Amino acid sequence: MEAPGAGSNGWVIHSQRVQGSSVRACPARHAIVSARLPLGNVDWIATLQPISRRTAMAPITIYTKGWCPYCSAAKDLLNQKGAAFDEIEIDRQPDRRGEMIQRAGGRSTVPQIFIGERHVGGCDDLFALDRRGELDTLLAA
Repeated sequence: MEAPGAGSNGWVIHSQRVQGSSVRACPARHAIVSARLPLGNVDWIATLQPISRRTAMAPITIYTKGWCPYCSAAKDLLNQKGAAFDEIEIDRQPDRRGEMIQRAGGRSTVPQIFIGERHVGGCDDLFALDRRGELDTLLAA
């Protein structure tokens, strides 16, 4: 959901539904504002981020399975970076599994992540790029 006046220099609002008292701070590193909004029995955490972090990024493809915790972690990191990605769930589209294995040089585990034409690898590889400070550069290419 985009805030009024959103554009290349606007803002984007990310929201997360939470229940109970186990509300934690939003993990987004680039958050400008984060607020807890109680609505009945359900709370929402809303985070305002610059929309410019979401523009001019390399195309991203991530092959996943719906039940995979490593896939979820990789998607969460990409979402925190404001990166849009195409997700291919190979448990729902089994005909795409062969494509994934071919593109990934024989690797058959999920997730398999591609940024532009570069095969990043799996979840651990994505987080390693981020720890080294290389992920933001790769996303902006």
